[in-house]
Amino acid sequence: MRILLTLTLLLCLQSSIQATVIREQFAQAVDYVGWQIMDAYMQDYLNIRPNQTAERAGYEAFQQEFSQANYNIEQPPNSEAVATFLEDNDWRNASTNLYRRIISIKEMYRNEWTEDEAIDFLQQQIRNISLQSLRVANEDDYNELKQVKALLIQEVKQYLTSESPAPTTEESEPEQQTVTEQAPSFMSPPTSVVDQTSEIVSENLAFLDSPYYKLAVLVFIVLLLGLLWYTLRLLRKQDARIDRHTKRIEELTARQFQKTTPYVTREEVAQLKNRVKEAEAQVASLRKHLPQKKEAVKPRFGPNNPPAPVIKSYYLSTPNSDGTFPTGSMSAQFRPSASVYHFEVLEQNGENTATFTVANNADAMKDALSSPGSYLEPVCESENSYFPGAQRIVNVEPGKATREGDQWVVTPEDKALIRYE
Repeated sequence: MRILLTLTLLLCLQSSIQATVIREQFAQAVDYVGWQIMDAYMQDYLNIRPNQTAERAGYEAFQQEFSQANYNIEQPPNSEAVATFLEDNDWRNASTNLYRRIISIKEMYRNEWTEDEAIDFLQQQIRNISLQSLRVANEDDYNELKQVKALLIQEVKQYLTSESPAPTTEESEPEQQTVTEQAPSFMSPPTSVVDQTSEIVSENLAFLDSPYYKLAVLVFIVLLLGLLWYTLRLLRKQDARIDRHTKRIEELTARQFQKTTPYVTREEVAQLKNRVKEAEAQVASLRKHLPQKKEAVKPRFGPNNPPAPVIKSYYLSTPNSDGTFPTGSMSAQFRPSASVYHFEVLEQNGENTATFTVANNADAMKDALSSPGSYLEPVCESENSYFPGAQRIVNVEPGKATREGDQWVVTPEDKALIRYE
């Protein structure tokens, strides 16, 4: 399986390298074709119309700027520079537009083309280049331009592939014969250019066929797969270590919380918790069957001890863990799910001192019993321990709170006294 994967990756790598080589040279081939066609066209145009002074001066400037001696298929002139030159040197709009259409062939390149497909496409585009749109003469009069196109087809093929040209159709033979007999002077000798181009391309791509190159690619892929396998193995070991450490931390936390011996397991801790819950439920059940203890009720009010008048009455929400109530939760009316405590400000104590009890409301007691640690323990003491079956809260003694700024403060000695029933 690994050998098959390695061979597949190797073939993909070689295909991508071949496509990259074509992409890098495709644009140069198009620039070279456009430059040669425009040079031949200007020569033939001036041969037909020798009295065109402005065009002749433009062509002489073109020869100085883009001479045959300074450029070749490997280093063609810049296409934008040629287009700008044609526009600025009195050459007709038709010739400039023709050159732009030739150069636009570069934009038609497709990434998925093979080398042969790219060559065939470019050769067909050269054959399709038409000069009739220039409206200067019939295309049959441009014999030299036909010869240029035929020669360019062969030269482009030599430049874009390392294979030697081999005529396969009857059309290629007359094209080669025409090129040999009537090649224009500005491209002679064509054989030397073709041979030189073929040698350069062959040298650039020779390393692809080298056994050392293939062996190096194979070794690299094997090393890459080995590194990937080793990394996955390390990740699995790391996950196993993390799981072991997580279990160990959970065991140590449970032991510390329950203050048990080092030999108590997590299963034993869970069993102990269940037994404690069962014992609390049994105690609660027994308390229901015990006779209720009658408490001596001390008359708080009488003829000689009238109740102190209440100045204001408020309802407040859950206290903070430090025994304080924010004044922002104060409300004159009871609000379900928001009001838990009832505050009374007595006239004899002043506006900054109040007594408080758990609100005598089923919703308030239900909320408080759902989480005694948050709702009750910060400001209340209880006569008995909380048990899961508790249904209501009895206010035994009210607590005392003092207003300090924007909060009511309850000290430990001023907590309210309650009982769970």
